[in-house]
Amino acid sequence: MRKLALLFSLPVLAHATCAIAVWTPERIVLGADSQETVLNPDRGKSSFEACKIRQIGAFYVIISGITEYRRTGFNVWGILSESVRGTDSVLDAGEKAAAEIARRYADVLQSARETGANAYLRGLRSNAPAFAIAGFSRGAPYLVHYRYDFVRNRWIWRKDIFARSSGDRMGLAYLCDPRGVQRYKRSHPGWRTEDPAKTVSGMIAETSRIDPTEVGGATSVMVMEKSGARWVNPGMCR
Repeated sequence: MRKLALLFSLPVLAHATCAIAVWTPERIVLGADSQETVLNPDRGKSSFEACKIRQIGAFYVIISGITEYRRTGFNVWGILSESVRGTDSVLDAGEKAAAEIARRYADVLQSARETGANAYLRGLRSNAPAFAIAGFSRGAPYLVHYRYDFVRNRWIWRKDIFARSSGDRMGLAYLCDPRGVQRYKRSHPGWRTEDPAKTVSGMIAETSRIDPTEVGGATSVMVMEKSGARWVNPGMCR
């Protein structure tokens, strides 16, 4: 997970995450690593562990990319909290959150442009926020995944919606480097028929092996069903 903050007026980049969501017609499985690496231009790296799956209202949320930029007051968790609590639909919450994140992230990019540091601005663009919201409505599981991409000199939101209307096949949304996910798929050709909780854990573990400096720590895995949510592995989310 990436954050941006200020320390003695200098940018601090906290990054690293692998968050994955699997949707089926009966349940949703959310998983994430817990490692966060703080990069300071003057002081090098430091790491800590944190829970990356949060309950907001009746829904659960996972995020990746830049999550905080204190100079402009940008905070993805705060925006999601405002958006989700004001709706009773996963789809409405996602649309509201995406619009607000896009508006406020434009201020982050403008602030970065004013520093004149092109490499810094490129880092903000390549680590733009992404999030997924999961929940049940009338007994059916819904999952929306939004990623914010810089395409042809403009920012656009791309979204994936998983619901029963989209069919009965397993759906996958990953908020991390795709290499570990693809390697897991190649070594587990029948992954769509396996236990989704094991699939999520396996993909995160594979990503950690590929990039241990970015992804690691305790893995948290949650299963959401019509009857409620339960932790398979709470990790840091105790």
